[in-house]
Order: sequence, then C-alpha cells, then structure tokens
Amino acid sequence: MGKAKTDHTPEQPPLDDDLRWWPIDAARKRRIERTGNNDLAVIDLTELLKQGRLTCMRRSTTTGERKFVAAAEWTDQIKLSCDKDGLLVAHRHPPGDHWKLLYGWVFYIWQPDLDHICSPPVGSAPVDHADDSDAPPRVRPGKKPTGDWPMRIAQWLIEVQADDPKRLQNIDALVIDAQNFLDNQIGWSPSNTSRLRAVIVELVTPVRR
Repeated sequence: MGKAKTDHTPEQPPLDDDLRWWPIDAARKRRIERTGNNDLAVIDLTELLKQGRLTCMRRSTTTGERKFVAAAEWTDQIKLSCDKDGLLVAHRHPPGDHWKLLYGWVFYIWQPDLDHICSPPVGSAPVDHADDSDAPPRVRPGKKPTGDWPMRIAQWLIEVQADDPKRLQNIDALVIDAQNFLDNQIGWSPSNTSRLRAVIVELVTPVRR
C-alpha cells in the first residue's frame, strides 16, 4: 500500500450528509482495482480500518443516528468479510461462535482518506454512490438480479426476527435495511421500493398477528 503514504493522519470529518462519505463497499472496489483480487482487497481494507488510517462512520437505519467507528472496534468487536455476493459487516465474537451479521447499521468511509491511500487509476470511472435524500446512501442499483431475491429477503427476515422481533414492527426501516442487504448480497436492489415493500409486508404480516 505504499510506504510514502503511511504517515498520513486522517482529519476527523463532520458527521453529516457530506457527499464524501461513501458506502464502505466503494473502498473494497477501489482496492480491487489495485490488487486484482477480492480477498486481498478485504484484507487490506480491514488493516486500514484497524490502523485508523481510513475514517469510518456508521448510521442507524432506525433512527438515522451517525457515529464514528473507532479503529479498536475493527479489532475487538466487528469484522469485514466478503463472499461471492458482496461485502459484509459481522460481529467478531458472536454468541456461540456462530456467524452473525451486524444489522441496523450502514457503514461509510471518508473518501479523502481513501484517495490518499489508494488513488483511482488514471482514466477510471468514479465509484458510483447513491444521492437519495430520503434514505441512507447506498450503492446505486445496477444489473438485474439473478436468482430468487424474494427468497433471500425471506431468509433475511427470519434472521431479523430471531435477532430482534421488534424490528418487524417498522416496515419503513425494514425496506431500507432490505435494500442495503440486497446491495451487499447481490449488488442490486429495486430502485422502486413498492415491490420490495409488498414482499416484506406479505412475509411479516403473519408473524406480527
């Protein structure tokens, strides 16, 4: 990652809607441009977060609250992982040693830090990120999904219900969480949320009765 840039000390940015807050998956994609390998990109990104060289923020999908993510959290509490469906944020030490995703939060990185550490290749297209004013920024929907995405949502809702049943009472928050889940899992979510909302309502209504 270049010794000439290791002395960079990030300045603390504002906790607001600054467009330089990018979804954390944008950092993985940027690093893949350099490493040519997804696993190495995740390893490098994790180390940068642990070292505090890449400023990170998380935002609650329930309240909209913003919090800085301390470097120590990536060492002691949470971790990054990535499968064929995308980048995941999970508990580092879940109860019973079972894999457990960290729900209810969307993670962002500070783009100036990323540019300092890993500048985009000359002539490359900028990493796309959302500009919706009514929802947390996320990766803009791309290609049509493959497979049965409603089934993925059903499986995800089972995990949500097991983790925190009260979340099923807030359909608006579930729709936002589901969009981010699909973005992370398959790199796509419906730009028109009416279909997604209908699927969620159909699935959770029997549980809430």
